[in-house]
Amino acid sequence: MELARNISLWCVLEGEKEGSTDDFMDLLFAYYIIVYLILASIGFLINITTFVVQLRCPKLRKGSFVYLMSSTVSYLLASLSDITFLATFHKGRTNSDPTITFLVLWGLKIAVIGNVVWNIVLIAVDKFISLFWPLRYNSLVTSKTRYKAIALSITVNIACAIMLCISFYNGTADTFLTCTGDFPSNVESERIGAILFVIMIIFVIVLYGRVLQLAYNILYGIFNKDFRHAYILMFTKCSLPK
Repeated sequence: MELARNISLWCVLEGEKEGSTDDFMDLLFAYYIIVYLILASIGFLINITTFVVQLRCPKLRKGSFVYLMSSTVSYLLASLSDITFLATFHKGRTNSDPTITFLVLWGLKIAVIGNVVWNIVLIAVDKFISLFWPLRYNSLVTSKTRYKAIALSITVNIACAIMLCISFYNGTADTFLTCTGDFPSNVESERIGAILFVIMIIFVIVLYGRVLQLAYNILYGIFNKDFRHAYILMFTKCSLPK
């Protein structure tokens, strides 16, 4: 961090001394490429290690862990897109016309990050069903439904990325950019973001409320020595004979 601060300070002083803004931006851009390329490479190695561990451990290939595997693959592709982008797009930073390479890499990044977000949503829905309908969990959520949900998420995100790339290339990206994290700052986009944030907070509160309710029921049964009921896996309540 100290080295980064010194390099940035040196770039600023050189730019002010020479009065050349373009040279200063070239130095800053080159410094950004080096640092971000190192971080992307480290992230790629970490994601490779995580994916290998998931493949070698059978327990991490079952149940809701398949969503984590899908997210790991998405992070791998995101790291690859970052590395490829930084390795190939180091020139022409002032070119206003997007190249095909830039659009493909940008679309790939949007698709994989969108898939990560939807995998998090699928994990939350999976846990929501297990907490509120534990007896029907195995019938509602199966391996086939999980893989279908992942396939649907990938398909939708690829379609959205293609539409975004086409609209960005045609100069009409503002219509679709509200679906991503790169949307412009305006009243409408901020309102959409606020609504989504409130929905997420409500969803989390409901989940934690259910967990606290189940924990209270367990403690109540223990303190009252009510052994007619036993709480086993996934907080499932099973009646036992007296």
